[in-house]
Amino acid sequence: MKIFQSAAILLLFSFMAVPLYASAASAGTVRVILNDKQVALSKDVIVRNNRTYLPLRSLSENMGFKVRYEAASHTVSLARPETDIILALNRPDVTVNGVAKTNPDAPFVRNGTTYVPLRFIATATKANIEWNKKANEIAVKDQAFIHYADTKADYWVSFESGKVFISQDGKIRELTGANVKPLEQGSIETHYFGDRSLLLTVDDEHGAHMTIFHNRYQFLVKDGAVIKKSYYTYSGNYAIADFQKDKSNQSYLFDGNVLQLIDRQGRLSEAYDLNAITGETGSFVIDYVDPEFALVRPARNLQLIYVDLMDKSSEVLYRKLLTEEEQKLWESVDEAGDAYFVSTLLKLEKREGNTLYLRYRSPATEQTVHVEYRIQ
Repeated sequence: MKIFQSAAILLLFSFMAVPLYASAASAGTVRVILNDKQVALSKDVIVRNNRTYLPLRSLSENMGFKVRYEAASHTVSLARPETDIILALNRPDVTVNGVAKTNPDAPFVRNGTTYVPLRFIATATKANIEWNKKANEIAVKDQAFIHYADTKADYWVSFESGKVFISQDGKIRELTGANVKPLEQGSIETHYFGDRSLLLTVDDEHGAHMTIFHNRYQFLVKDGAVIKKSYYTYSGNYAIADFQKDKSNQSYLFDGNVLQLIDRQGRLSEAYDLNAITGETGSFVIDYVDPEFALVRPARNLQLIYVDLMDKSSEVLYRKLLTEEEQKLWESVDEAGDAYFVSTLLKLEKREGNTLYLRYRSPATEQTVHVEYRIQ
């Protein structure tokens, strides 16, 4: 979660250096389209001295800037990969990538909201902009980033290049060896093992043409360097939010077949070949991982399999928990990837002690059924 230290801490809006004007009557209704998506403005656009100003807070999460407010100097610093800007409120002083400049249209604060002129922001960020006077609309093409901040660092992923960046000491640097494929959307998650190691995960899950596409990149980082990475991809009707209700309490790397555990100190532990253990072929998706077991699904049919990580055995759970009639109905399905069929499958609800509580929708009665599986 990103934490803002002041109402005046606001993120930057990107524009090409062109003059932009809006009439006082229409300024408040200006629409801003950033990378083909409309930005919801928390405050109206303001026109001052024939210059158009935008409220920056509304744009903060969209632009991927880390922001810091310096109360003593009344400045706001905005940083992201390859761009570092320091703005002085109500003064013409500004610094762009270490170079001092003058901004005659200074930012200002009104009712706790900081506004910045488009002309200056355009020059500073080198974005492309089109002003549609008839539609009262500003269309912007800017570099797109995922930005994630936790209590220890800030992270960015460039949608265009796939490069991953990190900032732990105020300086942004590329995390070498942590590139991903170009993205259109995505999210970042971190898990720390003390102060020296972390697991960085970049997820891209989206739907298109009635299919869910999921790409996951994992990077095990120690002392600022990637020591191992994995990549997993899936397409079908398996949605993370539908099947992974509880977060795994065991950290791991996964490439679609090999599941490798990571211990509490951030060290690589035992690796498990799921094809060899289950007798399945092809790739898998993972619902849940515990130090003792894993719940996995072959991508070909998504039926839940219990994998014992202690003795490397496995059990197909529907054959254990469903009635004989229900088993036959499930096994008769021609399209195992059908969205409706996938919605009926066994799902973990919770674990209490050595008991797993699961539910499914019966193919015989269409009713939700709750079952229990005892860990041996």
